[in-house]
Amino acid sequence: MLDLLPPVILVRAQWDADAAVWTAESTDIPGPGDEAGTLEVPQAKLPGMIADLIDLNGMQSDLPDIPISISRHTANAVLK
Repeated sequence: MLDLLPPVILVRAQWDADAAVWTAESTDIPGPGDEAGTLEVPQAKLPGMIADLIDLNGMQSDLPDIPISISRHTANAVLK
């Protein structure tokens, strides 16, 4: 039986200050995340990567197009 995809794939992009890269991952589709020096790179690569992961994981959707929602997370601190 094929797994059914959610109506929107949620992706979390988070800044890794130690590595100086953005990481993108999702709990909606099993598979590796991605990282890049700018946020624009993962955004451009995500549709193709997600399409590949859908095929690799044997997932399906009833929608003609599968929306992707990307939330960006950064953190900072106040130095004392």
